[in-house]
Amino acid sequence: MRLSLRSTTRAVKTLSALLLYAIVFSNVLVTGATAAVVTLVDQESNFTDLTRRAHEGRISDRPELDASVQRLIAVLSSVEARQPVLVSDSGQELGLIVEQTALRQASAKAESRVVRVEVNNLFSSSTGALEAAASFAEILEEDASATIFVDQIPTIFELPGVAEIIEAFIHNGGKIIGGSSPAAYASAVSQNKNFERLFQALEFANSTETATDEKHGFRGDNVSSDIRAAIASGRSGRLEAILQTSNHSDPAFRSLLNQLDIRVTETIGTNGLLVVNAPLSSIEQLSVSGRISYISPNRATNATGHVEVTTGATLARAGAMTGGSGAGIGIAIVDSGIDLAHNGFRKADGSSRITASVDFTSNGTADRYGHGTHVAGLAAGSLDKNNGAYRGVAPEANLVSVKVLDDEGFGQTAWLLNGLDWILQNREQQNIRIVNLSLGTTAIDTWTNDPLCRKVRELTEAGIVVFAAAGNLGRGENGEKVYGAIHSPGNSPHAITIGATNSFGTDNRGDDVVTTYTSRGPTRSSY
Repeated sequence: MRLSLRSTTRAVKTLSALLLYAIVFSNVLVTGATAAVVTLVDQESNFTDLTRRAHEGRISDRPELDASVQRLIAVLSSVEARQPVLVSDSGQELGLIVEQTALRQASAKAESRVVRVEVNNLFSSSTGALEAAASFAEILEEDASATIFVDQIPTIFELPGVAEIIEAFIHNGGKIIGGSSPAAYASAVSQNKNFERLFQALEFANSTETATDEKHGFRGDNVSSDIRAAIASGRSGRLEAILQTSNHSDPAFRSLLNQLDIRVTETIGTNGLLVVNAPLSSIEQLSVSGRISYISPNRATNATGHVEVTTGATLARAGAMTGGSGAGIGIAIVDSGIDLAHNGFRKADGSSRITASVDFTSNGTADRYGHGTHVAGLAAGSLDKNNGAYRGVAPEANLVSVKVLDDEGFGQTAWLLNGLDWILQNREQQNIRIVNLSLGTTAIDTWTNDPLCRKVRELTEAGIVVFAAAGNLGRGENGEKVYGAIHSPGNSPHAITIGATNSFGTDNRGDDVVTTYTSRGPTRSSY
């Protein structure tokens, strides 16, 4: 019987049809008028046409990757039935190799196009595995002769019906380029014989150049995908945005901003981080000017939940951990402020352990929302009432209150960036060794471009440990699991990201599981 991609995907699509209808209908109900300042809520595309980007001049030539690109092209051109999986610990390197392959083929005027599946977007825009599988099938069905790059191929391969969909696609002349870490590839081969039958490994060592780019450079488009979506939809109006550039003091750059009617409302730190108000119609000219690194919306931020015997807090309170009182260490609580008069933050002599309190919201330093005080108590409370039930993990540590959420628990990216930059500038004076971020915003950009993730990286490179919340978006309105919803900056590899667990009422850690509501991966990396 001849394999058919269309017939193979029909069952997957049918099972998800009612769910898709419900989602579309819900979106119609909540659609409202466009505000004067554009609100960006569109979903990003589940795929990127790399060949088109190459023709548009949006992929830069990387000659140092020529050898790797030639290896890949040789496998794609061979009669070998098994498809290549690029294996490396550097996902950035794999993406660059495929981009360069698309660039070479575009230059050679090859007829087939190279398409990258945005795996994280696909998961985060789907309400479950069936819908994700249906979306993946639609991408393959759109162009049966395309070369499809699927990073995290082992994850995609586990979706219902996808193994059959991929086999039908290959049988009908399409090509798949997979991407995987060595551990994930080895696991997929050992657990799934179909995976081993369809794919072969192409291993790549991380180049020094790429490792440097991944750590410090921007990647992909210099305009965030939600701004691109707003432009494509024909919206007008002005946009509050975070602009990153290395030319912020250059008179020519300032002149360009003036010509495009882009107003700089704030400068954060000294590394070219600007808060701007810009016409949406000016973004494309700004993008192609060669003078910006990245522009993204000044997105809303908000408090998130947080996760006590299984975490070790009880042992800390009981004194079972020696040398862990936090004495002399500064912990920055970046939140809604801290109640400065609270008795739980005092030393034995009655003096306060809150050594600094700053506000970036224009609401004053007081914590009228209460979230920041609660978080500070978990970290460093010292109240001995109820046998120490109100003591934190480090009851002798100093606290630094950095208020970036207003009196209703809401904030914006610019406030949070200002708060993190203040910590960077005052870390030695306050001996800040730990930063707690029980807050976040929707992760749209890859961590290499996201301004919050880049600021977190600056803090960790200065020797500060950053804890960030995963978020509470792991479950949809109907109780279904939601994937790809880790908050920014929790999606940064430089942060220690904390989710919530269910202990089932026991002190035994062995029965703990991830709660249904906590955000889960894969982390977002739209670029």
